[in-house]
Amino acid sequence: MRFDATQQRAWIAMLALLLSSPSLVAASPEGWAWFRAESTGTAWWMGQGKADVIVSGRRFEAALRDSQDSTVVVLSLRGSISDGLVKVRVTQHESDAHDFDVSGTLSRVCWDTKGGRETLLLADGQGVIGLVRELDPSTPCKSSGPRRHWFGP
Repeated sequence: MRFDATQQRAWIAMLALLLSSPSLVAASPEGWAWFRAESTGTAWWMGQGKADVIVSGRRFEAALRDSQDSTVVVLSLRGSISDGLVKVRVTQHESDAHDFDVSGTLSRVCWDTKGGRETLLLADGQGVIGLVRELDPSTPCKSSGPRRHWFGP
């Protein structure tokens, strides 16, 4: 799918807002928040909520919960992580849609004071799933790369 320049700028701005806004990040340290954006052909469908994420060795699992009813798991992600690269199979619950594969890079940025943020953007060429969490200030933080600024100098 191709986007014109205006659509690309709008998409990047939306992702930056979702991933950088403290109000969209789980209130408690170590809590994960998620969003999903999927093309419907003529528009974008979006969903969001809280997530339970497990990273153990090379294993990556996540249960993405509905924003209106946290007892409902909307999507399950199961796969692997190696050198920051995450590859998972996505299962959509309460749907007749087929499972699909996505991949992306888990990145970490540390604040100048204490704490930081981890961000994971997973894509398959048709849509994107984003996960983000704030790191507790007491958690040692080592950035996975240079600190990036979405806006400004």
